[in-house]
Amino acid sequence: MKIPKTSYRLAIRCIALIAVIVMMTAGNLWGCTSALVGINRGEGGRWLLWKHRDSGHKDNYVRNFEATDSTLAYVGLFNASDTDAHEVWIGFNSAGFAVMNTASYNIPSPDDDCKDREGLIMTEALRSCRSLDDFYRLLTDYPGRRGVQANFGAFDATGNGAYFETSDRGVTVYPVDSTGIATRTNYSLSGGERGRLGVSRHRAETHLLDSIMSTPREWGALRQLAAEDLIETLSRSLYLPSACIDLLDGKATRYPDNGDVISRRSSCASVVIEGPLPGENPAETMIMWTAIGFPTLSVVQHVTLDSVPEVLFPTGREGHSTLCDSVNILRDRAFLPAKQSAKRGSSKHRYDFDLKYLRREIPRRRQLSLPRYAPARESVRRSR
Repeated sequence: MKIPKTSYRLAIRCIALIAVIVMMTAGNLWGCTSALVGINRGEGGRWLLWKHRDSGHKDNYVRNFEATDSTLAYVGLFNASDTDAHEVWIGFNSAGFAVMNTASYNIPSPDDDCKDREGLIMTEALRSCRSLDDFYRLLTDYPGRRGVQANFGAFDATGNGAYFETSDRGVTVYPVDSTGIATRTNYSLSGGERGRLGVSRHRAETHLLDSIMSTPREWGALRQLAAEDLIETLSRSLYLPSACIDLLDGKATRYPDNGDVISRRSSCASVVIEGPLPGENPAETMIMWTAIGFPTLSVVQHVTLDSVPEVLFPTGREGHSTLCDSVNILRDRAFLPAKQSAKRGSSKHRYDFDLKYLRREIPRRRQLSLPRYAPARESVRRSR
């Protein structure tokens, strides 16, 4: 049977549209927002690695591991369902190497029979890598297929930092110098202009960083960034670049959760790792600031290599952390079921932000969180 050309073109367009919708849905649900800050821009002269995590796994925990004869000590963030802690999503080790990832949708995707291996590779990296060179060799010499489609951000104790845009077809490295700030959401610079996802969040991130660095704060100098800026401002932000407004300003009571602001219902953690100063022992002085659960309404905890707050530990048969559970209750209150469209009978998104609730609760949670940073830094580094 011969297919008419018009029908053939229509079919191709439909297939292409379906593919775009599937990819955009995946990007909106499983994307992340991140930054890598060089030592001359990080407050106190420290590297900063930030990940605002979005995932279908809303329940997370933190766990640390002692060194063995063949592995380094390390600490990281894990999905509650990963009870054996095989897949880390951000963490650091005793050598001062730190790593995280964001999904990237404009570089080649892995085959279906070998994919979603980013967490496994990062776990392997924390167990064995002391430097960015080690990590690069791990990626490039990986036996067989890597099974990833990601932007890996990393720094080491020797003063090097970079993003590694990685697929099964190759690894492209973008070094970050000491004066630099690099950012990624859900596309790679090496992937070109087409198929980019997370563009709106990337624009929001850039705008907020520029604004922060030009504003005096109690905890940070001008033109520098601190963990407080990333967790307490960016991860609590509802800045909408397309309208150049903060959704928390004004009188609107709801707004669709379309994935165009940094905070989303799928947001499940915000983590900043502070690197060591030259001459410091990374195992003793590095801090992993962790706002677990829905970070927009979480309260930060400080994690070190040998000390994880009990509220972040996995508990019970399902491996949930108690803080994550309590914060996710607040998350559920922060969203309303989306209103149905009169024309279509349904909406394109499932939830709306409850802006009235968030206007009230975000300042409260920030006020609980901010006083924790300075005393924690002093207690960790006072005797070093």
